[in-house]
Formats: sequence, structure tokens, C-alpha cells
Amino acid sequence: MQIQKRDIALSIVLTVITCGIYGLYWMYKLTNEIHALSGKPRTVDGGTAVLYTILTCSLYFYYWLYKIGGELVELRRENGLSPDSVSNKTYTIVTIIMTIIYIVFTMLEYTFQFILSAAAEAAPMHHDSTEDAMAIGIVILAFIIGLLVTAIVQAILSGIVLWAVYKRKDDSPTLVYLLMAILRTYNFTMAFLQASLNDFLQQRNCGAPSEPIFSADAPRVSLQKPHA
Repeated sequence: MQIQKRDIALSIVLTVITCGIYGLYWMYKLTNEIHALSGKPRTVDGGTAVLYTILTCSLYFYYWLYKIGGELVELRRENGLSPDSVSNKTYTIVTIIMTIIYIVFTMLEYTFQFILSAAAEAAPMHHDSTEDAMAIGIVILAFIIGLLVTAIVQAILSGIVLWAVYKRKDDSPTLVYLLMAILRTYNFTMAFLQASLNDFLQQRNCGAPSEPIFSADAPRVSLQKPHA
């Protein structure tokens, strides 16, 4: 079994266009690769993890994410690396972008519903124009309130994620992974895991990414420099 760096952008795109199917394969590969590297599995194997995720309607995914994240953190620490290769700035940018995307899509959904509701209220079901105007006004008010509530809720959720990013007592990203998955999107959370794994493989291979980076059958070699 050879483990190589994985293209994160391509993995995200494939996950999106396959409606999450590639994401399950990605989860399978990440699990088995991290297990092979650490030698100290904290979760079931990749195939079983995917099965549990499907059977529990993704609930197992959050448990898996926390445990596999901790396993990767320990692996990096054992090899003299920081627990997380992703910067706080990157977490912040992704959180803000995902918040904006969510709000925009919600606005589009509300706008579509508003158009349908306004059209229905304006239909000539009766001849009382005053009641028609009041009904349309109520629809507009509900539309505005819905947008405001959505924006406020998303701002609060983003604040929770960023609080976890900047207030964590150590550099371990496991809680950040979990919050990102729950409050934002787990595709990006797996991307953070992959980025940290890619960095480990890059450091281990001393900057030669074109060759196979790790063989699970080979003995583990510490990245720590020998003491004088």
C-alpha cells in the first residue's frame, strides 16, 4: 500500500458533482491511510467507517472526524510536527466564504418563495384590493424577517467556529474540525484533514512529491532530528 498526496481541490469538486459519493470514498481512503501511518487506529477501518456513516445518516461521521483528527494530530506530534498545518487565517477565510455562500443561497430560496407567494396573493381570487395589498405586505415583511434571521444565525454560527479557532488552548484542530463539520460543511473539514496529511507526507518525503511518499509495509521513520 503506497500513500501519496491527494489533490484537495479536485477531491472537493468530485465530492460535489457526485453528490457526496466521492466523499465517502475520500473518507475510506483517509481512514486507512492515517491508520497505516500511525499504527494506532482510533476508529474502525475505512470500509466500516463508511458503512456506519451511511447507516446512521452521517451521525457516525462526526464521531469519526473527531477520532481520526486526534489520531492525525498524535501522528504529527510524534514526528516533530505541529498538530495542525492549516493556519488560522485559512480557517477564517473558509468560514467567511461558506457563510456568505449559505446566506446567498438562502436569499435565492426566499426570493423564489416570495415570488410564488406574491403571485398567489395577487391572483384575482376576490375583488378587495385592500386585502390583496395587506397580504402582499405580510409576505414582504416575512421575507425581510427571514433574511435577517438567517444572517444573524449564520453570523452566530461563524462566530462560534472562529472562537474555537482562535481561543483553543493548544494547536490541536480536532474541536475545530467537529464544529466546522456541524456548523459549516464536512467537505471542507475533510479538506483540512487532507491538507494536514499532505503536509505530513511532504515533510516525510523531504520535498519530493512526485514519487510514492510512503509505503505501509516500510518501517516508520521519525521526522525528528537526532539530538546532539
